Amino acid sequence: MKIKRKRIVQGVGFCVGLIVLGVFAFNGWALNQKQGEDTVVVTVNEIQITRAQVDDKIGTMLGPQAGTLPPEKLAAIRNQVDGKVIENMIIETLLTDAVEKQGITVNDKELDGALSKIKASVPLGVGFQEFLKEKGMSEQDLRKMLSQDLRIRKLLESRFTGLSSPSDEKMSAFYKENPEKFQTPENVEVRHILVSVKEGDSETAKAEKMKRAEEIRQKLIAKNGNNFEEIAVAMSDCPSKSKGGMLGKVAKGQTVKPFEDAAFSQKKGEIGPVVETVFGYHVIEVLKHNKETTLSFVEVKESISDYLLAQKRQDLIKEYIDSLKTQASIVYNTQNTQTKNPT
Repeated sequence: MKIKRKRIVQGVGFCVGLIVLGVFAFNGWALNQKQGEDTVVVTVNEIQITRAQVDDKIGTMLGPQAGTLPPEKLAAIRNQVDGKVIENMIIETLLTDAVEKQGITVNDKELDGALSKIKASVPLGVGFQEFLKEKGMSEQDLRKMLSQDLRIRKLLESRFTGLSSPSDEKMSAFYKENPEKFQTPENVEVRHILVSVKEGDSETAKAEKMKRAEEIRQKLIAKNGNNFEEIAVAMSDCPSKSKGGMLGKVAKGQTVKPFEDAAFSQKKGEIGPVVETVFGYHVIEVLKHNKETTLSFVEVKESISDYLLAQKRQDLIKEYIDSLKTQASIVYNTQNTQTKNPT
């Protein structure tokens, strides 16, 4: 099914979660943008948003790759996203102001829980303090940002009081009006073993790898594929080796053409001929061939309910943000909203 459950604040021009996630991107470009006069781009209820602050946000979005891009590319990117970033910062300012006026708070338990989730996301082998140091921030800085994020979440969620689930009539109507969303395309459940070919491999090397792939195929045939997982783990060059070569369900258009043609033409349980693609030589087994189907209303009713409820939440948040804008004083400095070369 193509409907995906949406987060509360998704799709309204400002995602609270991104405030937190953004702090983990190293701001290599923006750190060098503090030269010269820090001009005001827009004033929101007497709170000034400056050019440097906007560039900080854009640099955060770009992350470490900012330092590897040529100046003209950075300028083009900033020109593309500048207006959207400024709009997001205006919304962030309005929501922060609303949080303060309503006296919304978070307790230590809530904050510790959010911090634990962040710690759990730290890459394996990297200490949390080391991780923070690499990002140029302290744990106190992170806790402060998390606190603000949680307060804004509470503010937005307060708009949903009394919001009820959609009726069966609305869900049924949505199902009937959007049949394409509930279609599962024809697909095959497949696993493979890859003998990879590298750029620059000679014809002799390729021939040796083709021979190796054929030897693997014969080993599989000898045991009717019962040793597939074992051989995949030991001999495949594809990351799927960790799952015994399993690729899961593959629909047409999701893989390179030679692989697709072989997978969709092979019989279930057959160890097919070695297939050559740009990645190398594949030994493929099709575990199941599924025809195109349409999920029943009963099967997707819960997902439709979640989807429509999320849409309603989006609408309510957008209405709320629009009301904050209407009541606010937002003054643009048109000379400084035009982007400049970030070098």
